[in-house]
Amino acid sequence: MDLNFFTREKNLLRSNYEEMLSIADSLGLNDIQSNILDSVESLKQDNFNIVVVGEFSRGKSTFINALLGKRVLPSATKPTTTVINKITSGEQIEYVLYFREDNKAPKVISEEDFKQLVAISEPDFDNEAEIEEYNQYLDYLSSIAYVNIKYPTKLLEDGVEIIDTPGTNDLDQAREEITFQYIPKSDAAIMVLSATQILSESEIAFLKERILA
Repeated sequence: MDLNFFTREKNLLRSNYEEMLSIADSLGLNDIQSNILDSVESLKQDNFNIVVVGEFSRGKSTFINALLGKRVLPSATKPTTTVINKITSGEQIEYVLYFREDNKAPKVISEEDFKQLVAISEPDFDNEAEIEEYNQYLDYLSSIAYVNIKYPTKLLEDGVEIIDTPGTNDLDQAREEITFQYIPKSDAAIMVLSATQILSESEIAFLKERILA
């Protein structure tokens, strides 16, 4: 993946900011300096966001694993991605939960705990214990904003971030809306299709209304 243009433009902008800081300093414009420093900090946090979308069981996680060269995300023939996963560069692999509640601190979890965050089958509706456990699980999932997966690989250097999303036909309206919010903010969107059923009616609608629009 050639991100030379992105990196070059980012470095050029950083250089321009440094020149502006020097001018503001020589003129004693403290307020302007403060604003420029805020912009510099924002630039540091700016990533090249690649969002991967598609309906359930289209192979999004398998595709991302192939890009990374390692089975970082759980994948199977059944739906497995139930939360937003942000894969970013890190010195070692680490899984960090971020919650929707602002006052709830991020939580580092183990790889095994992360693998448990997968879609589960509906309970036996004649079994009250299964129903209660199922509802508790759904409540827990709905409290998670996203999982930040830090992974050491050259692909993710220079501020590249891959965003793995739940199926676009997800019945969980909250997660569905989160998925749609990531697309307008992304620098590139990759839509994964099935080789045996290319572009269903719902995929065509999603492509037209959510990506191309």
